Amino acid sequence: MKIYLKIVLINLLPSIFIFLGKNEYLFNYFKTEELFWFNQNTEIEPIQTCFFFIGILWVGLIFPFRYAYIQKRQKKQNEIFSELINYNKKILFKFPQIKYKSLNIKFNTRIFVPKKGIWEFFKDGTTLVPKHYDGLTDKLENRKLSFKVNDKIAEGMVGKSFKEEDVFIDFDMSNQNKYNLTKNQKRFVRDAKFCSTIPILDNNNKPIAVLSVDSEKKVRKTDNIKDTWTEHLIEYASFITKNIKI
Repeated sequence: MKIYLKIVLINLLPSIFIFLGKNEYLFNYFKTEELFWFNQNTEIEPIQTCFFFIGILWVGLIFPFRYAYIQKRQKKQNEIFSELINYNKKILFKFPQIKYKSLNIKFNTRIFVPKKGIWEFFKDGTTLVPKHYDGLTDKLENRKLSFKVNDKIAEGMVGKSFKEEDVFIDFDMSNQNKYNLTKNQKRFVRDAKFCSTIPILDNNNKPIAVLSVDSEKKVRKTDNIKDTWTEHLIEYASFITKNIKI
């Protein structure tokens, strides 16, 4: 509460100074009652001018410098947070890479969120589009890639995870016909050899996004890799839910 009061006071000060510089009532009262250093001979106009210019300088100089400082500090904090997110991401995938002797495999992380906009309210279903988060998601070559979900269809593993609220893992992406992909979508994802998806849920356990982890190199399927990978996906999705505002 003290912090909020301090912020309010700091932001009100220039307005108070400008008000005092334009309104002589308070200073006349001090002069009449001879309060503080005021007496009957005190000239009010120079004092008002001083207060007025302090208020102007506060708005014109102090505020911009303070805003720039806050922006710089926030940028630094965001960079540190992005590094922390990226570090945790590497740690989460280091174990399966070592366990399944796949150190040379690079896993790409994508997050797909429902497309927003006025026109989306008039469309049938939901369109999931990629969204970038510093330190978390990897660069997507084509930002136009999207997946539609409605009562009749769910495009791709991303759409399937969003609609069915479940985890899906495919160790062989050569057969893309099973995912209701369009020709353009097939072209965009043709390099993927491995893909896994998991819905990201809100506090009411409703899907708000989909986490996709894919690789352009094939991941060898073993007896228990699916269960282990699912555990890592769940852990990763939980980490995102707690630390990233989707």
